[in-house]
Amino acid sequence: MYSVVVVGAGPAGLMAGRALLNSQQKFLIIDKKDRIGIPLSCGEATREEGFLELFGSSDFPFVKNRPKRFEVRCNTLVREFTLGYLMLDRPRFEEHLAKPLKSHLKLKTECQRVEIKSEGVEITTNRGKLKAALVILACGCSFKLQKQLKLIEKPPLVIPCYGGIFSGHNLNPNTLYFSFDEPTWSALWMFPKDSNVANVGIGVFPGAKQSIKDLFVSKIRKLKLKCEQEYAGVFPTSGPIAKTYADRVLVCGDAAGQVLPGIGEGIYFALKSGKLAGNVAGKAVKASNFSASMLREYESQWKSEIGSILYAGLIASRLLFLGFKFRVLEKAFQIPTERELVGIALQGKLPFRARLLYNLARGFGLFKRDKTHLPQLIK
Repeated sequence: MYSVVVVGAGPAGLMAGRALLNSQQKFLIIDKKDRIGIPLSCGEATREEGFLELFGSSDFPFVKNRPKRFEVRCNTLVREFTLGYLMLDRPRFEEHLAKPLKSHLKLKTECQRVEIKSEGVEITTNRGKLKAALVILACGCSFKLQKQLKLIEKPPLVIPCYGGIFSGHNLNPNTLYFSFDEPTWSALWMFPKDSNVANVGIGVFPGAKQSIKDLFVSKIRKLKLKCEQEYAGVFPTSGPIAKTYADRVLVCGDAAGQVLPGIGEGIYFALKSGKLAGNVAGKAVKASNFSASMLREYESQWKSEIGSILYAGLIASRLLFLGFKFRVLEKAFQIPTERELVGIALQGKLPFRARLLYNLARGFGLFKRDKTHLPQLIK
């Protein structure tokens, strides 16, 4: 019997494993994929400040670029602001995270069911059953287990994305490019990894009528780039799930909806929440206390440390939806100052007028399917 089983070997699960390694617990990380870091399914950008907070340095071979500018386009409007990011070689980064965890990893192992029992947790996989005192769900954008454990009523809204690694760009390597297109309800990102190669992808918002792959191909043709590798994926855009802990259960990363809505930034939040989950799990094992009251500390910690940023991002994404819906996106992007845009993205400082507009829109029923309880994101 394991002290902890972590379901998922992405950034959140691997970071939880590293925290458990420090607490010297008997644990196992399982994942259905064949190889760590494969397949690629994201834009590979993460905030430099958060990375330095977690690792103390960005001087690693998997860090390919350090862009300092962020450019946002909407129709004819162009906004630029200073925002330090890192472009990663995501597979190599995850291999780096997994390096000290090799004896604790079990790949090609898909979690099919989790049952909470009085004596522990029973995890059913395609390769048999596992038993643990506690389980950490870091299973990405799969919400089957969370629903099974009644942590959510229904899966969060997700945004599909499609992209790849392309060569032959003429972009400024010091700038990340993000472009919103009102007519197609889509957002295109172009993130240079060096002077020749870039991660380019597209996400479509609810309301889009064109196939995401067709839309992406039509835009790539105009850019005349050479495709080196393709990927497809989704990211949650409803904000964190209502509850990220229960008796013998913790949920972190994409599996907990801890992704910045609207733009889909998730690497930093996965790393941070995974580390917090691993630390709290280690404490629970040492205390032999796996109750919800013991594990509540994890939710308090992530809300305190990253909740305000996710909260601001959630409101901003809802206002973004209104911009698409009423074709006023360009005007909306003219309003915030550079300082306010940076404050929203990095500190979760949402201008009062944005909160007011959101509350008015919600009061008038413009978010008919939005049942997210925003105050729960703040401690």
